[in-house]
Amino acid sequence: MKKINVNKVLHGILMLFCIAIVLSLSQGAEAVKFKVNSTDDIGDAFPGNGVCETASGNNICTLRAAVQEANAFAGADEIRLKAATYSLTLTGTGEDLAATGDLDITDSLTIKGKGAALTVVDGNHSDRVFHIIGPGPVVNFIALKVANGSLGAGDFAGGGIYNSGANVTVNSCTITNNVFYGQVGGGILSMNGNLKVVASRVIQNGIFYTGSAVAGGGIASLLDTSVKIIRTKVADNFAANIADTAATNDIAVGGGIAIEGTNTVKIKSCKILGNGAYAWTTDLYGASGAGLLMAEVPIANIIDTKIANNTCSGLMGYGGGVFALSANATFSGCLITENSILGGSGFGGGMYLEYGGGDPMTITITNQSSVTYNYAFSGGGIYVAPALIEFFTLNISADSVVANNLRNDIG
Repeated sequence: MKKINVNKVLHGILMLFCIAIVLSLSQGAEAVKFKVNSTDDIGDAFPGNGVCETASGNNICTLRAAVQEANAFAGADEIRLKAATYSLTLTGTGEDLAATGDLDITDSLTIKGKGAALTVVDGNHSDRVFHIIGPGPVVNFIALKVANGSLGAGDFAGGGIYNSGANVTVNSCTITNNVFYGQVGGGILSMNGNLKVVASRVIQNGIFYTGSAVAGGGIASLLDTSVKIIRTKVADNFAANIADTAATNDIAVGGGIAIEGTNTVKIKSCKILGNGAYAWTTDLYGASGAGLLMAEVPIANIIDTKIANNTCSGLMGYGGGVFALSANATFSGCLITENSILGGSGFGGGMYLEYGGGDPMTITITNQSSVTYNYAFSGGGIYVAPALIEFFTLNISADSVVANNLRNDIG
């Protein structure tokens, strides 16, 4: 009789047990696709069981239920939406589990619609629409419209999409009509993460406030690692400070886009049009960067982009088209035209440039760029602030044009 090696048998059993555990874990982390079949706003019956349904066995999957399941079920999941309007009617505040109010996303997820003209996620003017909570998640919004976000009492940021520390891509979407009484990011706010907006429209969003700074009517990026905005239209957004109070910094900046403290910025083949910054205050930088504001940005490349018809209004205005403070930026193949500073005194109808500290600042205008037909009280085309100018360099290539601005081309 052949002797059995007990040690080898036990080793084999242990190996099989480990393989089974690994397989079960890997299967648990596989992506799950949830197909939403209802436009109702009802939560999931049992988040985490892998089945999207509002009651046991009813097979009704709502957008809110799908988000709750995706949060609870590990892996980069996907939610498919039909051509319909999904209105958020389940009101409530103060929680981050997508149980009420905005749709909180805490795990990697792709939400895909049938096109921005067909699939609409509507905040119903009761709360913001999406809140992505990091760190860690990779979240993609594809082919849908995010509309009618409006924050609840005590909240201040991100009307349509609020990214807090995650990696977010907005692709082929429309972000529109997210308007609220708050401080940062009317359409999109991204903080401490990464943001990429591609082939999208960010239009007719806004924020208004009293007694503090207001920034980024369309898009705001604060302290991100990177932000990329590619082939996107950012138009008709606004940031407004509706009254001058005794408090300081009653300012409104970045009517279209406000970027502050972000490491790298790329804006390519975009249209930044008809945005506004409005502030009736005597504070420095009262209304600034109606089209684009960049502050404390080490590297920025703006390529083949049109910045036009943006307006600062109020008592003090700086940078109708572009406001750059301690930012190193290259404008290549860009058209900056017909931007203006209206109301009281204003500086830099096309561009306002100022060194405010830190590393030396360089602005380069090149590759057949043009700064034309802009208006301001001083520096209709470009205004360079005189303070600490020894740390500032402005390069304008021979093939670029700064001309036909009122009251003067360069101040």
